[in-house]
Amino acid sequence: VVNNGEAMDAIVELFDATGRVVMNERVVLPAGGIHSFDQADRLAPGTYSLRMTNGDVRTEQRVLVR
Repeated sequence: VVNNGEAMDAIVELFDATGRVVMNERVVLPAGGIHSFDQADRLAPGTYSLRMTNGDVRTEQRVLVR
């Protein structure tokens, strides 16, 4: 996850295609920083939804695991 904005304390959730939460972490993302999640060996190949919540701001994007 790349944070192009200000530093933030966020909740990061990853959902599988059925909507089941497969990862849920609270992270501190520094301004301009990168945070990686070592989940590759725990996830089946497919499309997932990544949701980041910081206070009232929520963003989502699709993630492809090969």
